[in-house]
Amino acid sequence: METPPKILRVLAHALIRWAVSMRVRSPAHWRAFLARHLDAIQGDIPAVIWAAGCLWSMRVERLIARAPPMVNCMLFLTGLHVGLKILMAHLAWYGFPRAPLGTPADAQRFVIKLVLFLVVIAMVGLCSPGSPRRRIFAACTFPLVGVLAMVATAVVAEFADCVRLPDYPIAEAAVRGLGLGLLMATLISLPTALLYRGSAVPVAILSVLPAVAKAGGSFPEPNLVDSGEGLIWRLGPYVFALVVVAASTYACCRLQTMGLGARGRR
Repeated sequence: METPPKILRVLAHALIRWAVSMRVRSPAHWRAFLARHLDAIQGDIPAVIWAAGCLWSMRVERLIARAPPMVNCMLFLTGLHVGLKILMAHLAWYGFPRAPLGTPADAQRFVIKLVLFLVVIAMVGLCSPGSPRRRIFAACTFPLVGVLAMVATAVVAEFADCVRLPDYPIAEAAVRGLGLGLLMATLISLPTALLYRGSAVPVAILSVLPAVAKAGGSFPEPNLVDSGEGLIWRLGPYVFALVVVAASTYACCRLQTMGLGARGRR
């Protein structure tokens, strides 16, 4: 009896068909070649990731290369707003002293935020592969990746109260961190692997830091910081989440490298 096709495998083959549909020269031949390579991949999730990489290389990279400069300008302005208003909403998250009440420090702190934002964007752009236009695109997109990590944190926080292991704080932090890390990895690992390639792991970790800084810089109770269990309860999940995100991003990069090698041999 023939087993029904798995949904993820069907999705992977659909991504391959979409990727090669715009090739002018012998799309059927390319589709057959990539389908054979796809069938040789063990596991449905790696197959979908590899097929997504093919789609990205054949379609999205062309769009990035042909995008007018106005697109990067709009992305930069959007990222600037996101970075200053969301990722760096409070400098106290990053260890800066809080501004005393009644002091006109808003302009000074705005300049600090702007300088930090530009430095991070420049570092990401320099580490990104490809042409200067692609590097600018990858750098301007980075704040949006950080927002995805913030979204994952907010979603997991809604369900975090369901996990209570008061006698085992490390186990509780591990369970929370595993859930947070899996959701973060689902949202940001593949995009960072496709955009930043060899620099994807440090960029993915950097994109998670605002969520970690927000958690560490907004303790509701001062005495929670002084206790070791309080630190484990608040920051422990993010340590586990960073490990999961780094491992997942590295795995996506390896799969994409395998895919690039296969397309290069062709």
